[in-house]
Amino acid sequence: MKETQVMHGKILNRLMKAGAAPSPSVELPESVKIPLTSDEDVALLEEQLKDAATLKCLVKLYFMASMTLPCI
Repeated sequence: MKETQVMHGKILNRLMKAGAAPSPSVELPESVKIPLTSDEDVALLEEQLKDAATLKCLVKLYFMASMTLPCI
């Protein structure tokens, strides 16, 4: 499970670095630290994703970014 979350974190980092711009209606919560740089960051994100609003926001950002980038 943790490996999957690390992988998702890396994907999000890649998308954010690539300049995938989210729409103004979806903003990353200030409490979410991207990129994930340590196991502690992953653990914190796991806790934050228990909040449905944070999870929904990250899922929206992930899919919006994936639609604006070429296939990797």
